[in-house]
Formats: sequence, structure tokens, C-alpha cells
Amino acid sequence: MYCRWILIQVCFLLQVPNILTLGYCGANSTPFFGHTHIFMADKYFPFLGKTAHGTDGSTKRKRRNSASESKPIPDGSPSRDAMEITIDGVVIKGYHKFKRRPPMGLRMSVVPEPDNPYDPNALTVEMPGLEDLPAQVRNVVTDPKRGTTVKSLAGKCIGRLPGSLASVLSHMSSEIELEGMTCVAKGPPCPSFFPWPLMHQKGGGAVIPCELHVRATHNKERAMAKLQEGFGDMGPEKAVLTLH
Repeated sequence: MYCRWILIQVCFLLQVPNILTLGYCGANSTPFFGHTHIFMADKYFPFLGKTAHGTDGSTKRKRRNSASESKPIPDGSPSRDAMEITIDGVVIKGYHKFKRRPPMGLRMSVVPEPDNPYDPNALTVEMPGLEDLPAQVRNVVTDPKRGTTVKSLAGKCIGRLPGSLASVLSHMSSEIELEGMTCVAKGPPCPSFFPWPLMHQKGGGAVIPCELHVRATHNKERAMAKLQEGFGDMGPEKAVLTLH
């Protein structure tokens, strides 16, 4: 009986290296001595469990999937860009008065001018302050004739938006439908052209082609629909305004 007990212990000890080897084989490796060792591992090392050393890799895949599922998921709220509306076909008026030529592609602020004696809905277009201008564009010359540089225009008024369009935008801003209006010059100054007032007409003069960027505060589709409705009350210039 004693010899039999010793024999059982020896057999067990002979199995231990193989059991430990299984712990380092990896899920996709082939055990050296077949599946008997997995049975022995489960029997004598229950804290390891089959899932720790299964040969089909299912547990590792499961853990990998769980790790990926635990990553944060976007909440689906619209980003600022997703709420932005672009209005093409616009012009900045007043170049013949201000004589300030902005760089193309730079976003400028659109600022209400409630103290304007001629139009309380007036909207001015202003250059960013010097601290907000990218360093690489500050010394760019925008008007060689006058020697104007970008930094010399910092914080200054470039002109105004057409009165009919400013009225629509101001009304929607007061209803908290729009916010954060900016303007980007799309071309050099030129004589005013149809459907905007011509050079010799009231409200004419030199203009700068541009596009507007506005952000809807709540719902982009609703804001675009209200803009289109507002454009309907404008004159012939409404034909050149496009939204996207």
C-alpha cells in the first residue's frame, strides 16, 4: 500500500512540469503531451481554470472583445462643425471707404453694430486681434500698393455686410437661432456687381466677394429653413445666395 502511494506521488510530480509548460504555451500552441495535461491542470490547479489555458483561443478573443467594448462611445451630440452653415455668394461692402484688403481664407468676425445711425441691424466685418493671428501670416502683404500687411489690419473693420442680409441674420440671432458668425474673403476687391447695387447706385461701391459661416444653436435644418424663408423677403440678391 505504501509503495502504491509513493508511485502515485511520483506520477503526479512527473506531470507538474508538463502542466506548468501549458501555462506558457499560448492559446494557439499545441500542448506537448495532449489534452490529458489540461485535465490535470484543471484537477490540480482549479484556480487556473479551463478558460485560462484553453487551446482554442476563445477566452483571449473574448477578453479582447471586452476590452474594445469598454472604450468610450461618442454620445452622438453634434459637433460645432456639424452645426455650421455656409452662405455663399455674399460680398463685404465698403472697400471704397475703408480701403482695407484682408487676406483670403482667414476667418474674420461678424460683429453687430447697434449704434449705427443708418441701420440698427448693421453687421461689420472685423479682422482678428493681433494675438489671434497666426504668426506665419502676420507679415503677409495684402495690398502692395498701400503696403498693407495682415498685422497692420489686426482688429480693424474691413467693411459691412449688405443691409438686406444683415437684417435677416440679426433677426435670427436675436431669436437665438444663430451664433458665432464669421466671414472669409474669397476674392480681391472689385466694383460692385449685380444683383448687388452697382457702383453708381445707392449702396454701391467697391466690394469684396466672401462667404459667411454661421452656427445653428439648436437645429441646423430648422435654421437653414428659416434662412431660406428670410431670403425670400430680400431683393434680387437672394438669387445668388446658396446654403450648405
